[in-house]
Amino acid sequence: KDSVGGGKITGAYNTGDGGAFYMHRGSLYIEGGEITGNKAKNGAGIYAASKNNLCITGGKITGGSTVQMGGGLATEYTKDSETVTELYIGGSAYIFENEGSDVYLAEKTVIKLDLDAPLKDNAKIGIEAFDTSVALIVNAYEKCLNNFVWTPDSAILVFENEQVFVK
Repeated sequence: KDSVGGGKITGAYNTGDGGAFYMHRGSLYIEGGEITGNKAKNGAGIYAASKNNLCITGGKITGGSTVQMGGGLATEYTKDSETVTELYIGGSAYIFENEGSDVYLAEKTVIKLDLDAPLKDNAKIGIEAFDTSVALIVNAYEKCLNNFVWTPDSAILVFENEQVFVK
């Protein structure tokens, strides 16, 4: 288990995947600090390959630049696994103002919001989904949805009967 609570990671560069962080079958908890100005082919801030648990409850991931996708964060689809990455988001997580999409979610990525760390008003997450098999599990109030900015045509959030569906 790795944890990032403060400080700044900036200027990381990778011609492959993962500018600041490359995750493979691990866990990463980000509670504060900044991941900014990093570059990579995919996932300039964080690249999550193959079955990861990623929890972001604070801090900023901004200013990332990619050749393909996920200036802030990108997940990878692997045919061998049912769920590639579980992404827990809460608190004041801010993943926005990146080039090449803010958060790129591959097929079978699960996003979970939880009342234990509800999104605060200053949280903002830009999402681009690969297809409609990306799941959003919300155990929070409808107001949390205002913190997400979905790329048009990639996914549509529908809030019905206190549940959120991605169509």
